[in-house]
Amino acid sequence: MADTITMNTAGGLEVTDTPIIPFIEGDGIGVEIWPASRFALDAVATKHGKKIDRKEVLGGQKALKHERESVLLVHKGSVEKCTEGAFMESGCSTGHGIFEAAHGTAPRCAGQDKVNPGSELLSGDWRFEHLDGTDGADDVIRALEATATDEIVIYGFARQMERATEVKCSEFGSVIVDRL
Repeated sequence: MADTITMNTAGGLEVTDTPIIPFIEGDGIGVEIWPASRFALDAVATKHGKKIDRKEVLGGQKALKHERESVLLVHKGSVEKCTEGAFMESGCSTGHGIFEAAHGTAPRCAGQDKVNPGSELLSGDWRFEHLDGTDGADDVIRALEATATDEIVIYGFARQMERATEVKCSEFGSVIVDRL
C-alpha cells in the first residue's frame, strides 16, 4: 500500500518504502520522455528498496481536455528572475519540492522518438536527493555519465559525434538501467 510523504517534528521528511509521488506527463514531447525516464527512475528506486506509486497530476492541455474547472499555471522562470532566488531564503520550509525537466514541449520533435530524456532524469536525480539523500541521486548521475562515456546517445548528440551509438528516446531508459 502506498503512503504519503510527511514531515516530522524536526522538519525532516518521512519517506516510507512505498511513497506516493505526483507527476505531470505534460504535452508535446513529455509523453515520449516520461515513459523512458520513469522506467529508469523506478529501477533506481527498486535498487534502494522503494516502490514508487505515481499519481498523475493533469497539466496543460490534458487538464483542459478533461474539463477541469480550474487550472493552475506556473511560470517558474519569472519567479527566479524577479526574485533572484530570494524566495528560497524566506525561511518557509514545507518539505514540498517540485522537480521539473528543463525543456520545452518541442512540438516539431513530438512523435519522432528522438528527444533526449536526460533533463527529466536529472530532475529525478534532484527528487531522490530531496526525498532520501544521495544514494538514488548518485546512481542516476553515474548511469548518465557511463552512458555518455560509452557514447550511447540520443539523436541530437549523435549528429555531433563520430563514433556515437544512437538510441531512440524509448530505448534510453533501458540503456540507463543497464548501467545502474
